[in-house]
Amino acid sequence: MTYSVGIDMGGTFTDGYFSDGQRTVAAKVPTTHFDLTRSVTACLAAGAEAFDASLEDFLSGIGLFRLATTIGTNAVVTGTGDPVGLMVEAGAEKSLYGPGEPAPAVGVFVRADHVVGVDPEAAAEDVLGLCRDLVQQGVRHTVVSLRGPHRQTEAELRELVRDRYPVHYLRSMPLTLGWEIADVDDDELRASTAVLNAYLSRPMAKLLYRTEGILQQAGLAVPLLAARSDGTLSRMPRTTAISTYSSGPAAGLGLAAAEARRHGDEVVVGFDMGGTTLDLGLVRDGSYEVEKAPEIRGVRVWLPVPGIVSVGLGGSSIAAAGDSGTVTVGPASAGAVPGPAAFGRGGAEPTLTDADVVLGLLADGQSLPGDIVLDADQAAAALAPLAGGDQAAAARQVHAAAHAKAADAIGAVLSGAGIDPGEVTLYAFGGAGGLHAGAVAEQAGIGRVRSFAAGGVFSARGVLEAAAGSGDDVSDRQPAAPAPDLPAASPEPDSGIVGPALVNISGAVHAIPTGWTARNVDGDSLLWERSR
Repeated sequence: MTYSVGIDMGGTFTDGYFSDGQRTVAAKVPTTHFDLTRSVTACLAAGAEAFDASLEDFLSGIGLFRLATTIGTNAVVTGTGDPVGLMVEAGAEKSLYGPGEPAPAVGVFVRADHVVGVDPEAAAEDVLGLCRDLVQQGVRHTVVSLRGPHRQTEAELRELVRDRYPVHYLRSMPLTLGWEIADVDDDELRASTAVLNAYLSRPMAKLLYRTEGILQQAGLAVPLLAARSDGTLSRMPRTTAISTYSSGPAAGLGLAAAEARRHGDEVVVGFDMGGTTLDLGLVRDGSYEVEKAPEIRGVRVWLPVPGIVSVGLGGSSIAAAGDSGTVTVGPASAGAVPGPAAFGRGGAEPTLTDADVVLGLLADGQSLPGDIVLDADQAAAALAPLAGGDQAAAARQVHAAAHAKAADAIGAVLSGAGIDPGEVTLYAFGGAGGLHAGAVAEQAGIGRVRSFAAGGVFSARGVLEAAAGSGDDVSDRQPAAPAPDLPAASPEPDSGIVGPALVNISGAVHAIPTGWTARNVDGDSLLWERSR
């Protein structure tokens, strides 16, 4: 038996989509941030169990293994990347070679006091002293990015550090060169890109390299292929941290584009809501634009990436009330551990999921992946302080804030593209997409929503299917996984569900709003339409 595996690691859950060429199965497990490899192993174990195989036999039978992740996206949105040091030419410490001061990257991906100026002709001891100072300030990764004519000098500086710096310091502070990460002539673009790569490097290295090594020791016989932001794939030695940025959302958007072509939906906004982020992407006529130099948190970088807008909003996003009493949601996230208060794992801060439980969109006692059982009492206790002890009012405020935030983000995407919301079909996927897409569509002026079988693992399915054959590192070719079917309990094609209603599709709850009707139109998707 030969298996194909697609895994998408998010900030809250890790999703798996598996095929043996005849049938497909899906799995969802909590993401364990203290050891990301455990999430991948647990997801594979769930896949093995579904095929009635031991983990060892399942691993040895894998013919294709692809991994996408939103770990980089989540680190950027929540501001939790590694402390970075940056060496630039003296005089460019504030501008990073750009026209203004401070440069956009300063204060976002690198602290101002972690940027040091060097003379390209400086004595060795001066450079080593700067490295020592950065290490003592807690820097985990240093970038050397000089002006274009000094490309060779960058390489010489790194060799100097490798030759003279103590090994135990070197291991705690990797050093990369701007030219290695972004081979472009624009000095500011190159420096900013290299800084973002360093900001993301350690968590991605821990995930990708450790995972491949551990699984190969356990019986995996094929290389782990990392999904990249441009929809291609690469083996580990050819993968940089920044190239994996938004690879999970990109895989989801790629599959959304394929589904848009199949269903004939001309204008689509992908609404990918997980536990930590909401990722929005625009598809027109079955395709999406790829930006070569996008802005990420206001910083322009060299990175081919679909036009995805990531918003700090998901099921585990933390809600808070300001001094005026106004409730906001995100970008801070409770993740899967401790998770929302309703998870009963020590989380005490109110989240969007807690509001879902209190308002009845998710049921008290409902089981979630990872042996999680929702507890409405704990959700209510966490929410109540937001509204003077009124848990229901607090939950409604959290929903209102979350839906307004999402609708505003969609409005900005459509306005920037000159698209009327009435032309759009919102594609709802991700673990929380079906719960909130209807209310958000209503607020954004969108009258059509489409949701999918296995929509909770849509990006994992996307990395296995939509990226098939992409990237010059891919040599194995597996048959495309069969599309999943909606469960038999779903309505027949000619019937419909009139909202308000909750519909369970492959374990994910979809909330159909009042005034909307949902129909099973082709066996693997549900089309919702506003009837008023």
